[in-house]
Amino acid sequence: MSNHRITLIRQADAHIDALDPVMIVEQAIHTCRDMVASASKEISDIRLAGGEAGEGMDKVKEAYFNSEGKSFPIWFGWHERNPDRALKRIETRFNEIIQRIDKGLNIRCRPATGRRSGRCDKDGFAYQVGGSIRARKFHLCPKWFNKEFEDGGHALKLDNNVYRASIIAHEICHAVGGLGTRDQRLAPCVKVYNENKALAFAANEPLKAAKSPENVEQFLVYRERVRQKPESFIRMPKADDTPPLQWTGVPANPDTAVHHPNGNIYFFKGDRYWRYNPTTFQVDKANARIGIDGWAGVPHNLDAALLHPSNGKIYFFKGDCYYRYVPGVGIDHDDTRKIGEYGWAGVTPNIDAAIMSKNKSHALFFYGPYYRTFSFGSGRAGALMHIRDTRKWGQFDYLYGSFDAALMNEQTGHGTFFTGDHYQMDDMAGYNTHFGS
Repeated sequence: MSNHRITLIRQADAHIDALDPVMIVEQAIHTCRDMVASASKEISDIRLAGGEAGEGMDKVKEAYFNSEGKSFPIWFGWHERNPDRALKRIETRFNEIIQRIDKGLNIRCRPATGRRSGRCDKDGFAYQVGGSIRARKFHLCPKWFNKEFEDGGHALKLDNNVYRASIIAHEICHAVGGLGTRDQRLAPCVKVYNENKALAFAANEPLKAAKSPENVEQFLVYRERVRQKPESFIRMPKADDTPPLQWTGVPANPDTAVHHPNGNIYFFKGDRYWRYNPTTFQVDKANARIGIDGWAGVPHNLDAALLHPSNGKIYFFKGDCYYRYVPGVGIDHDDTRKIGEYGWAGVTPNIDAAIMSKNKSHALFFYGPYYRTFSFGSGRAGALMHIRDTRKWGQFDYLYGSFDAALMNEQTGHGTFFTGDHYQMDDMAGYNTHFGS
């Protein structure tokens, strides 16, 4: 028997388009607990990856960035100065949600209008009042039951139960902490209250992201998309898959990838590289040593790479420096080249991935959920823009940023974006070529 108290406030049933509202709430609570428990176990395993306390943070970071669909760094960022504190906050937040559910929730389902509607007359899904003083009590609005959720026609649409469950997690977060947790703010007048703002908040405020109810909600939805939409989040095939599929043998979590003038594609990871034949869909040289088995002078642990459309040279980016490589020769300069000072004006350091445009007139450089466009004509990069920049309709609707590598398919004009152990495709039709500020 359920230990949750679910009450239909008078007139609520007239506004809720469901035969059994109580059952829908029960199902969402159960799904919420399952999703949060799975995430809690994963973050706990990540924190244990480094062994004893204070040791092996590099291993912890690697496990964190190898999380399912790279979900943790995408939605909670990475706090370089105090990572253990940030990871504890994430784990604690998930455990607090589980504890609230296990103690039993007090949920009131309200009508959309009238004096009993509470805050439901403001077009909301749900709300919580009282913070931790009323730690297990919150209110559901008819829109929570009835809504065609905002991605109704979206290729990544999930069952509505997932969205309902994630909203419950959001509301429980408001009841956690001293007097509860308010919606976080990206700017003084900008609440973190949708997918786009949550992505930006994780990148800008990684220590606070775990406290954001919206980041928790969007994290849970994204994780289910990675699991339930294999046609969009395509798993990297294994080296022994028969017949070979596209990207067979390519390593998960590559540092970068680049087209070579010889027609092959090279993937780099740490101090190793893989040579991929796009005709056979297979890697024909694996785990080779950078600088020993090839690629003389190229540094390890790269950020991004591009084949220049005019001079045929390959540019590697690492930190705040770049390295110009002549195929068949090697690095053709002895001095240290700073990004933006000696070429690549306007491009900023610490790039996640870079990709050429369809017509090779410009390149896109990605940083978490942001990107900037570099024009080969003017030799300058434009303003930093959000991957879901609202000034451009249809822009990267299904991508989330924090890419490991990116490649343009010159035959189809589609971009391939590698994230963790999966990749996504995009037709590159919607990005913004705005070069203003």
